[in-house]
Amino acid sequence: AEALELNKQEKFDEAIDKYKEALIWHKYNPYICNNIASLYFKLEKYQDALDFAQVSVNLDSTIALHQFNLGKILEKLGEKEKAITVYEKSIKLNPDYVESYLNLGNLLLETNQLESAELIYQKNIELDEKNVEAYLNWGDVLVKLEKYEEAIKKYQKALELKPKTPEILEKIGNT
Repeated sequence: AEALELNKQEKFDEAIDKYKEALIWHKYNPYICNNIASLYFKLEKYQDALDFAQVSVNLDSTIALHQFNLGKILEKLGEKEKAITVYEKSIKLNPDYVESYLNLGNLLLETNQLESAELIYQKNIELDEKNVEAYLNWGDVLVKLEKYEEAIKKYQKALELKPKTPEILEKIGNT
């Protein structure tokens, strides 16, 4: 409880110390390890975050949130293919995990796996039909696939959700 309160106060180093104290008594607790990993992530200490995230996932590989957090860390460390695999595992564990779909779609877009990215953004929208970023990125995929009319529809949907946004208006104008 004390570590959670320190986290809320953004005293991340102190919260890490409290969680590490808790690990003395609860050595094999994946939740504590994941919390430490998340705090190191906030501090942009990605290698330390990775160490604790991997321990968390090794202790219990069935927790979608922990897989997701590992994916975010791997992504920050430039391990895109590994992150893709981990996000896919997170989705298998929890098929309704919207954030995993968005991050996976973004990585697939970055790595030019466009058809796969399109399917992932479609699923993301099915789960969260008000996700502006998913519509925008899906539109970007469609532009790269030279499906311009479909791309404009995705951008227009994003504009409906977030009216008068210059970035969205620019994308529509450039397509």
